[in-house]
Amino acid sequence: MRERLANLTNKYGCRVLYALCAFGLVWIDVVRCNGAGHEWQMAVNLTGFCILPVILCRFLKARKAVDGFGAVASTADGMQSAEKPGRGRWLLILVYGSWFLLSGICGILYYRAHAEYGSAYNPALAVGILEVVAYGSVAIALWRTLFAGKSNTKCTSAPLTVVFYLWMGMLAWCVLSVNEAIWPLWFLVMFGALFLQPASREDNEELLRGLADGIILGFFWVQGRALLYRPYDMPRYHGYFYNSNSNAMFYFLTYAAVLAKLSDIRRKDAACKGRKAGLLCFSLLAAVLCDLAIFSLGRSTMLTFFLTTLIWLICEERFFADRIFFLRFFRKGLALVLAAAVCFLPVYGAIRYVPALRHHPIWFWDEYDEQKSWRSFDGIDSDRFVSLPEFMDAFLGRMRSEDTEEVLKEYTSQLPGASEDREWMCAGAGDPAALLPESKTASLSGLLPLLTRTSVSTASAVALPSRTEGSGGKVLAYADGVTPGRDAEHPLYLTLPSFPGERILGIRAAIYGYVISELNLFGHVPVYPDVWLLPGFHLLHAHNGFLQMAYNFGIPAGLLLLLLNLWVIIRVLRRLLRKEGGWQGVFVLTVQLGFFLQGLTENPLFPGRSLLLFFFLTLLPEIRERKPSEERSAE
Repeated sequence: MRERLANLTNKYGCRVLYALCAFGLVWIDVVRCNGAGHEWQMAVNLTGFCILPVILCRFLKARKAVDGFGAVASTADGMQSAEKPGRGRWLLILVYGSWFLLSGICGILYYRAHAEYGSAYNPALAVGILEVVAYGSVAIALWRTLFAGKSNTKCTSAPLTVVFYLWMGMLAWCVLSVNEAIWPLWFLVMFGALFLQPASREDNEELLRGLADGIILGFFWVQGRALLYRPYDMPRYHGYFYNSNSNAMFYFLTYAAVLAKLSDIRRKDAACKGRKAGLLCFSLLAAVLCDLAIFSLGRSTMLTFFLTTLIWLICEERFFADRIFFLRFFRKGLALVLAAAVCFLPVYGAIRYVPALRHHPIWFWDEYDEQKSWRSFDGIDSDRFVSLPEFMDAFLGRMRSEDTEEVLKEYTSQLPGASEDREWMCAGAGDPAALLPESKTASLSGLLPLLTRTSVSTASAVALPSRTEGSGGKVLAYADGVTPGRDAEHPLYLTLPSFPGERILGIRAAIYGYVISELNLFGHVPVYPDVWLLPGFHLLHAHNGFLQMAYNFGIPAGLLLLLLNLWVIIRVLRRLLRKEGGWQGVFVLTVQLGFFLQGLTENPLFPGRSLLLFFFLTLLPEIRERKPSEERSAE
């Protein structure tokens, strides 16, 4: 059986398997964003089963590299070869049998103890228990190969590089923190099992190639379903995601895979069959992804697209004659811009008209709006679709942050007991005399110009600030000493800022300031911080992945994540600028750079998110790489 499996591995490789695993991770990302609680928990718990085939495939390749899937001599722990059954084999059967029996009993007891969450959550719980059993078996196998002399641990660099130390220290600190999140422990086990098994450079290249193929395959599946079922009736295009930022983040991950494919095809032999067609197809796909990101109206993602493309162009042109570097650089950049401009109208036509031809619209959660959403019985010329002038107004308003006011108005109108009394949070004028009871009005002499109309009952619940900032009404300090942003009575802002720059950068700076003021060494018990922006509006994350990590799990965890990310970016970038690294270096760089840029303004640290998962997967070539066989034999 082993020899047959080895022959299949040699003949077809693991690339198809890697692509299917990457496709599964894309599916998990979609369900994580769109599903109900029990659905996305089930999907997230399946992450380990998507990574498991990658671990097993690399494990078998490593065993083959050492002994050709044949058995070795009897080892120090008494285990013998497959050809000579004896005490070692029975010991191995005893070890695995004991693990399955013990984990099965404990799993059943744990399942019964936690079944009160409801039948809908029971499948997710069962999947998690099965993954624990599976990865326990993987741990036993790794112990045999790493410590029983059946695997070659000699790598091109130190077996445990600085990158690995940073990664292990970061997740270990998360596990030791007071936070209740389980995903750091699970990632430590899951990716630890993957990272501890060294592989050759060819194996790592095959893995990255398969992952890139799976991402692109997942994009066509996700976007195909979006074109069938998701009408473009909201200015921010959501694709097949509930959240437009998640949609734009997925577009960027696909864009990273496409850039890697372009580099791969471009550096092949000029006589390669289909090379020009491949370059054309992937270039058009890159342009389409840029347009889709623009329609998603994600400012941070659009900035990430721009900066990543800029760095990719610089690295690409370093492989050619330096004397025409700038000519090639600007020519390729201009070609991409023109391609995106040419594809803009076809992309709009696709997302605007193709779903309307199907007449089967779907919505997630609370998306449906009776006044705005397109319905199946509406015509294809319905005014509920977003027209190009409407999109351009939304785009320009997004750049000026005018959409923030509309979002907050819509959100606060849905709060319990909402009424016109809440309009003061977004209004630009009003009568401050009606703000508070007479006894409190005198103490607001410096604040009254910043506030607008509200009822006495609503305003009375808000604490009195001792210091505010004149432009925008940002609270610098409260008289009772509570940190601004802690709760509904102590929000960061008393009114929505009217200055666009303050809305775009100032609000995020205020959020970051609150999160920084709450940092400590061992994190916080809640999974995510609850930052109150306005008296009736709060945010459930820090809008910064590194601050989010530091808030959840402690300052060392956030610093280690930042150092790990920057280390890999600098390391791969230096190799690319030295004309080394190849297309796989481009893929690693774009994913790591995208995680860094998105992490500065958004929060990708949600288990199940594809960008977070591929951030860890692309660390693999930078952590462990087995020495070539000729070097091993020379030693």
